[in-house]
Amino acid sequence: MSFSPYVKCICPSCFEEIFLGECKIVSGITTDKVLKAPSGPLARFIVEPLDGRKYTLELARRQCTKCKYLLPANIENVPSITLAVVGDTFSGKSHYIAALIHQIKADWMGNAGGFARFTCLTPEVEDLYTRDYFEPLFINKQILQLTPQATKMTADPLIYKLVVSPSPKHPPTTVNLIIYDASGEDFVRQDRLVQVARFVLNTSAFIFVADPFTMHSIFELLSPSLQIRLQSQFDLAQKRRAADTFNAIIDVFERFRKHSDGSRLSGIPVAIMLSKADLLKYLHAQDSYTFMTNPQYSSDLDLQDINTVDREVRDLLRIYQQGDLLAATNRFKQVKFFATSATGDPPDGNGYFTKVEPCRCLDPMLWILHRLEFIRKLS
Repeated sequence: MSFSPYVKCICPSCFEEIFLGECKIVSGITTDKVLKAPSGPLARFIVEPLDGRKYTLELARRQCTKCKYLLPANIENVPSITLAVVGDTFSGKSHYIAALIHQIKADWMGNAGGFARFTCLTPEVEDLYTRDYFEPLFINKQILQLTPQATKMTADPLIYKLVVSPSPKHPPTTVNLIIYDASGEDFVRQDRLVQVARFVLNTSAFIFVADPFTMHSIFELLSPSLQIRLQSQFDLAQKRRAADTFNAIIDVFERFRKHSDGSRLSGIPVAIMLSKADLLKYLHAQDSYTFMTNPQYSSDLDLQDINTVDREVRDLLRIYQQGDLLAATNRFKQVKFFATSATGDPPDGNGYFTKVEPCRCLDPMLWILHRLEFIRKLS
């Protein structure tokens, strides 16, 4: 194994490998104010911590040497988990991200048995998400606008610092959670994926959003009145099967990582998530589904509950002729199936919700954090 004395990282915006010692240290308060510029042949060896009075009062950040992106101040000290939420157009990715963050704050942090802290490191990006995601969905109770296709090759991720400890006796563990959203068209077209959605190629884990609207065998069992309300969305979602989008993404990922076709992907957790699971309550035997109600979240993961949901969703996909999605994941070493609802109910004919109550949006992320050894399972 080769050893490098340099501290390197992948920039969360341009996805190029950079040496942190070569980055300028700039003010997060005053635009273009350089607090320290690297100099000399030994610059790569020196990564000065950005704490203490001088740097804290300036909210100092390192500036990417490639794209000028301001990196998280703790990037050299804290591991990062890049979460790629991927799926086709209209699959519900943006609704899911909004509901996920809502449930982290309201359900997970609120019920954590030990110490827990969830802090945004990109407040300017969170302001945009508040305006375009959280307020429309949770305050106005309306369908979110489609995520526009990317127009630049760099990204502006939403980054949170997550600090947890199961009890006061255990030291806290810290990780940066990096979340990206992108248009479905930027995923299904491989040329656009490698140009404007490159976070997929550098991800720590996948959450693949499978849309039940692409499953005709589910849609045709809904009541006629509900079909009329949802017909326009169903028509738009019928372009591709869920497995088609998933296979296109994984094919490029395997090639980028130099994996063989059908690789085990042993180090990458893959969560296959059926979105809009609230539709399933209109089908037969809906009372038997564990995933129809939220569990009691805590500091640890209830792996027994996760395994129950996994079996339910696999069985459901077999029943409704989605065996190609199951086959596409059969060789993965770390894969689980989930069902979530970002809203709790479908919208009315005008695109508004009576209420917005996310259900189980935390499940895929908590399982991923467990697989990456950040949180424990219940004993």
